Amino acid sequence: MGLVSLLFLLGFTATLLQVFTLREFLVGSLGNEMAFGICLGTWLVGITLGALAGGRCARREWRETAFRIGYVLLSVAPAGLIYLVRVSRAWYGVEAGELPSPLTLFRFGLLLIAPAAFLVGFVFPLAASVAAERTGAGDKRVRTAVGIGVVYVWEAVGSLAAGVFFTFVLAEWYRPFETMSINGGIVIACLLAFRLPSRSETPHRSRVFQRVALILVLAAQACGFGAILLGGLDARSIRQRAKAIAPGLELIRWADSPYQNLEVFRIPGRYNVYGNGRVLMGFPDEGLYESRSVADLILIQHEDPKSILVIGDRNPDLLRAILRHRPQRWPCHAHRSRRWSRFR
Repeated sequence: MGLVSLLFLLGFTATLLQVFTLREFLVGSLGNEMAFGICLGTWLVGITLGALAGGRCARREWRETAFRIGYVLLSVAPAGLIYLVRVSRAWYGVEAGELPSPLTLFRFGLLLIAPAAFLVGFVFPLAASVAAERTGAGDKRVRTAVGIGVVYVWEAVGSLAAGVFFTFVLAEWYRPFETMSINGGIVIACLLAFRLPSRSETPHRSRVFQRVALILVLAAQACGFGAILLGGLDARSIRQRAKAIAPGLELIRWADSPYQNLEVFRIPGRYNVYGNGRVLMGFPDEGLYESRSVADLILIQHEDPKSILVIGDRNPDLLRAILRHRPQRWPCHAHRSRRWSRFR
């Protein structure tokens, strides 16, 4: 039971760490497709190097100790790695709005993303070796095959659970520091509660009670640590990244929607909305410069637009630009949604 829980958490932690680091890296690199490919490539490089190192350690007598150390690092390192990835935009050496070069992205991917993937790859072969030792049936080859199969199955189940959890929960409640701190507390609790030899002189019920109690206590501590300490770290890192994305502008609101990162900056007499580090729109648009380009691009699709349906009433400048085309009818449908109430 103890080893299965650790293997499940291995897949769960690895998937959350990958999603968080990739998403933060995309925001700092202004969210282009090349950045995603380079980021994923550096993740696979880290996995490969970690698996090679873990495979060598798995042949040593102290492999179980290495497994524990790697697991502890995997549980405590993500918060620091996510922080570095988030603020790394300031180290790219590029101007505001400029895309970093592929070489720059690859270099920082190796420095910031590959270490996180290295820990995941390092723990996996060690887990397979430990699982093979705990398998009692068959010769060495059979035990090795069974151990690898057990690790693959439960790691995949954990990854699947993390994907479902992120899709239906974290996509709406995106808090990487708090999430990884709570997850790390649970991992450490399992390491302490479920000792791998899993034999004790105490009765079975007493062992189960002690383990459950220890998990609850450490998880509660992790929750408190994440909410109190890392909540401030989240806001501070976002503001540091904002200074690199839009220097000289004041960040007043931000949110992570299920689709992209959104930030609102204020300058005298105007607000700019950024999505994944790129300017989406600005308001108020007194000269109708942005609104006219949007309205003209849409309305020139018809040679003589007379009736125009406008969905939404939160951009009056766009409505003014549409009225410049002198339509005969312009019914407006206002849609209200509570989704964007999560702006902070």
